[in-house]
Amino acid sequence: MLGGELREIKASVCARRIVELLSNHCFLLTGATEIDVFQQEVGERFFHEVVKNIKKNIISTEGAIYLICDLNYYYDFIANKLKQKQIIPLFAGLKAVGQIFLVSGKDSKELGRMICEFQGIFTQEEIYELVQRRADWSRVRKDVERVMYSDCLIM
Repeated sequence: MLGGELREIKASVCARRIVELLSNHCFLLTGATEIDVFQQEVGERFFHEVVKNIKKNIISTEGAIYLICDLNYYYDFIANKLKQKQIIPLFAGLKAVGQIFLVSGKDSKELGRMICEFQGIFTQEEIYELVQRRADWSRVRKDVERVMYSDCLIM
């Protein structure tokens, strides 16, 4: 619930407008020989902006549902409209990142394991930086770090 009212679980108005804007601009050069390079560059820049935006915000477990809807919407646009194979893995990784905000604080050890599984698109440090944006980070931090660093002790 947002402000006491139920919100339909679908991509936000902002996400739909962004995709509409990207779609309009990405297909301006239709027929040009450099369209693939242009679309790939736009997709990569968009990916980095989405990651930067996630890093700026605190995300609750409830808010994660809406974040995931938006990330899925972006992925569908990239995979089905742009069809730029080089950037599809970036957005697939972004969809997976959304899951770290959905895991309950009670399952913080599972959250720590999830951080260790992101290889390829994001480094472990980047995922750790993203997971710190959880609303309940202060509560799950100890368990996440214990799993990440394997109960490391200095003797």
